[in-house]
Amino acid sequence: MVELAQQSAPTGCPVPMSDDLPCERPIHPAPSDVDVSPVCLMHSRSQTKDMGKFADEIRAILKGRSAFHGPKDVYDFNHFVFPKAQFDGTRFELDVSFVGVIFAGAATFYRTIFGGKANFVAATFAENAMFLDAAFGDTARFAETMFKGDVNFAGVKFAGVARFCSVHFAEYAHFYRTAFAQEANFEGAQFSKEATFTEAVFSGDANFYEARFEGEALFDLTSFGPLREISDTRSLANSCGQCIADFRGAQFADVSRVRFYQANKNSGQSLRIRLSNSNVCQS
Repeated sequence: MVELAQQSAPTGCPVPMSDDLPCERPIHPAPSDVDVSPVCLMHSRSQTKDMGKFADEIRAILKGRSAFHGPKDVYDFNHFVFPKAQFDGTRFELDVSFVGVIFAGAATFYRTIFGGKANFVAATFAENAMFLDAAFGDTARFAETMFKGDVNFAGVKFAGVARFCSVHFAEYAHFYRTAFAQEANFEGAQFSKEATFTEAVFSGDANFYEARFEGEALFDLTSFGPLREISDTRSLANSCGQCIADFRGAQFADVSRVRFYQANKNSGQSLRIRLSNSNVCQS
């Protein structure tokens, strides 16, 4: 017989939140083969947990009314396990932390507005993830995130630095017409299937250093540098005086499926790209 994990449980959930202090929510009863250590409803991997109570707590956090521990200057979802997540149209006025979160089902952030910093470091998206037309007003961190299903960042606007270092895209990664106002860092990212950056705009440096592309890598009509229609020439010069696409050490499984067709056609500068130590140069 599988014992319940809470039988030797502490009085409150020990999982650390974004301030490194324990969650302290009441322990959720779950078999020990589901939750190795006793944790609360929000951190439990149980597929039969009360979704009504789960949703109530999410709403309480968003309204700043949660009775449980969590810093008040951030929407703190650290290490939560979402059976499904739907934040379509949500406006996050504060910083939001999804560090280590498991999205067990589909996760949708359609037209979501992230007013502050957005932290998805080491999160896991077990199914499809959609950020279509979302807007990130500050730094967006997706370092070491695992996307096991398709992910759609089409039309997303990143006003701050976008960090996708060491991300693993197991299925299709769509960045069609995505706008990166500052640095976009995909260093060490792994694209297991098609990666589409068609008509994306990189107004700051585009860093794909040692990234791996197992399928098609499409950069058709992609702009590396500020667009011509920017009218403030002083801002134009300051924003991206040394813009460059850095693909040093990048590896492409099939170089014939790498396309930069008419890249920088709409940019205010010629294409500057680094390809040293990539297998494009070696082929």
